[in-house]
Amino acid sequence: MAWAGPLAVRVLAEHGAEVIKIEGAGHMDRWRGGTSPQRGTDRYPDNDPGDVPWNRNAFFNTQNQNKQSLALDLKSAQGRDIFRRLVATADLVMENFGAGAMGRLGLDYPDLVRIKPDLSMVSMPAFGRTGPESSYVAHGPTIEAAAGNVALQGYPGGPPSPSGVLAWGDPVAGITGGVAALVALTYQRITGCGTHVDLSHLEAAIPFNFQAFLEFSVNGVERKRLGNTEGGGILQGCYPCSGDNQWVAITCPDRETWVRLAEIVDLVESSSRSIDHQIRAWTAARNRDEVVRRLRDAGIPVGPVLSAADLLADPHLNARGFFRTVTHPQAGTHRYPGMPWLPANRPWRPPTPAPLFGEHNESVLTSLLDLSPNEVERLYSEGVIAHRPLAQGD
Repeated sequence: MAWAGPLAVRVLAEHGAEVIKIEGAGHMDRWRGGTSPQRGTDRYPDNDPGDVPWNRNAFFNTQNQNKQSLALDLKSAQGRDIFRRLVATADLVMENFGAGAMGRLGLDYPDLVRIKPDLSMVSMPAFGRTGPESSYVAHGPTIEAAAGNVALQGYPGGPPSPSGVLAWGDPVAGITGGVAALVALTYQRITGCGTHVDLSHLEAAIPFNFQAFLEFSVNGVERKRLGNTEGGGILQGCYPCSGDNQWVAITCPDRETWVRLAEIVDLVESSSRSIDHQIRAWTAARNRDEVVRRLRDAGIPVGPVLSAADLLADPHLNARGFFRTVTHPQAGTHRYPGMPWLPANRPWRPPTPAPLFGEHNESVLTSLLDLSPNEVERLYSEGVIAHRPLAQGD
């Protein structure tokens, strides 16, 4: 559901795995949005949810390409029976419900491995499956705080400050979950045995805080909030350039890069505030591309502060084929981000659009489970499968 779990599975789908996404009519993926969102919501094309908003949400349509959709009610006995029959055909089950949810359905790993002895499973609860906080739920900003990162963000002497980035703990857990799934499948192939991976979002995020953690663990020193500077470096900051809202980030991690920057900017040694002002004056008199080019040519770490529009137009990302154009039958044609690596010996799988809700009900049930058309129709009439979600919050 949402970001972390679907991104983890997307790692497999991008590499050619057959992925069946299961969601219920009464509990669809919340990144599909509600069933009646207000017009003007920015995650829909042209800010228009349309008549079938659950198929038009850009958030969902990004993370669920190359997947099939089976809208199956796991709270019904028939739905759980169908799920078990599908497990018998599978190599891996991935879930990111709260800890204990699969067990309450009778679908936890010990239950499923009796059906498929070499099955692997990756579970992705926020705080892991064990420990005193295992039953708690969380979102990305919650994880950011719990992992110790918010405590380091903010100005000296001021309060802690969230990053403002939308839930970065989710994509961190998602990519980590995808790698964990590949490790589980590799272990399965080598040994012939399955395994159950317990992946904690919290523990996936803590390495972002490793320097501060080790400072305290080794020396008992608690790192303080430093604003926009970097502990241990000589200079770190964002500086304005000419033009409308154009900025660069500059870092001088050591004396050598600092000397090169001082020569280019023609710095006059003075107080740190005066030096910062001199750098700002130098960058503000030049456009962003010139600043980046001159400092990069001198071996000084510098980067443009890019907006979403900048990223889509970025020549480097486009040269690497990071963005790809996908046409969705109900959301239209748009560019979507790819994965952060390139296969060395083959091109990426051509993307198929994210599935419509319940789009593959018939094909999955007839081809994998040999159900007859009459049996499939009966499941529709009894509400076990569906083509439309029930009314849900927006």
